[in-house]
Amino acid sequence: MIRKILIAGLIFFTLSASAAENEQAALQHEAYSDAQVLGRCAGFLGFMSQLYAAQNQLIQADDAALKSNGWRLATMGALLAAGWRSENLARTADSIYEGAITGWRGRLEITDSDLSSSLDEESKFCLSHNQSQEIYREFLKRVANQTEN
Repeated sequence: MIRKILIAGLIFFTLSASAAENEQAALQHEAYSDAQVLGRCAGFLGFMSQLYAAQNQLIQADDAALKSNGWRLATMGALLAAGWRSENLARTADSIYEGAITGWRGRLEITDSDLSSSLDEESKFCLSHNQSQEIYREFLKRVANQTEN
């Protein structure tokens, strides 16, 4: 009887650990997906900064550049939440960011007739993810503060 209870307890413990691992994996997958979105928006804002600068709208260019940096930090926070090692965060966030900028530059170079509406759509898309950006940026800040202490 005791043996059956011990076996049942061991099975329950194993299943609980497995469920926790599955939940952790799902959260990490979600954080990685968020990192892709955040990096995409960081690149969009970086592109907008370059576009404003080319039009000599320097205040808007600086504003977009500052926002872009915040989104890049949020991308690193999401990657950290996804289980990435700290030494790979900046490089991976930069890669996502640069890929987005390259995509927008390509559309500009081929004189995409829908570019203006695409920029508006992307702006709305990024605004819809602003809360995630704030959450992951705050997460990165908390982790950095814990590391310092």
